[in-house]
Amino acid sequence: MAIRVQVVRALLTKAVTLTDQGLFEEAHALLDQITEHLEEGLPLELQVIVAWALVNKADVLGQLERHAEALALCDQVVQLFDDSGEEVLRAPVTGALLYKARTLATQERFEDAYAYSKFARVALRTANIDYNRR
Repeated sequence: MAIRVQVVRALLTKAVTLTDQGLFEEAHALLDQITEHLEEGLPLELQVIVAWALVNKADVLGQLERHAEALALCDQVVQLFDDSGEEVLRAPVTGALLYKARTLATQERFEDAYAYSKFARVALRTANIDYNRR
């Protein structure tokens, strides 16, 4: 299992690097590979990596102007991981809420964006989140 975690983490790191370089299609392909690992009974460490991969995939889809898909992925992160009770999964859930709020604001859906930003603020208050660790 340790090797699988290392491989998936390396794929996420590479996808983030490709995104930073503006290579969104390539990043999307890698993120697809990671999110294929989403299955029942994943160890917590892999759940966290997959959750962050979904958030990053939403960002990439937004960069590709596929906003509806990006918003749906944010919803998927919340649906899959919000009720887990695992503190370490609060960060990607909050990240998904913040990204959704930002995306809605760019679409001038300000009331919806405000509502999601409020959800994110509540999540931030209820968790000890270090956003420098992704």
